[in-house]
Amino acid sequence: MTPSDTYTWLRSLNPPLDRYAGTLSRNGFETTFSMGLIEDEHTLSGIGIWMEDAERIMANLAGPRSLVAQWEPFLSHIPVQRISITEFLLMTPVPHLATHVPSFKAHGFDHISCFKNMDSKDLALMPSIPFGHKLAIARIAMAASTDCFTKLPSIDIDLGTWLAHLSPPMHKYESTLLLLTRKPAISIIELLQVSKADVMKLPMLLGHRKTLWHYIARERIHWLE
Repeated sequence: MTPSDTYTWLRSLNPPLDRYAGTLSRNGFETTFSMGLIEDEHTLSGIGIWMEDAERIMANLAGPRSLVAQWEPFLSHIPVQRISITEFLLMTPVPHLATHVPSFKAHGFDHISCFKNMDSKDLALMPSIPFGHKLAIARIAMAASTDCFTKLPSIDIDLGTWLAHLSPPMHKYESTLLLLTRKPAISIIELLQVSKADVMKLPMLLGHRKTLWHYIARERIHWLE
């Protein structure tokens, strides 16, 4: 099954249910990829679809679900090292998700590595994004390649240089990180020993905090454990 619009898919059912195409589209389910992410009939009834019809739709989702399974390996192989979030999303089965990039950036998910760290809880903070799009974004972010995360140099360098090597570069937060130790300076070793809770309290954009913690947790395993 290839990506198509939900209207066409609804018309293919017997009997057709295309009368719900507008309702599904307004709620972010205008593609069969997004339809394949619906977990139960209550999601459908919650947006105004009669329960009997919601159950019929759920009974016919095998094709859309197989589409999601087919796309996930492809998503993980999109080269992400030198492309923007917009460019990445335009390569996915729901390219119009790229219209939500301004909302991502407002919360610090402004780089592909930050986007990779975004989940449903983060998307709940973005009320302008329809629910169906949130499901698609969360699944696509999870499937994206981990190649977006920089391979960092040795920790035997100064903190500012280490932060500058991150993707995205975070050396502008060097003074902010002093809040973690209440000391005039903080070393990389000290940074790698802080807790996630402390990092998530820092006065940084959410996407940057989550991405910084990703690097801390990864490098801690490599150097300290």
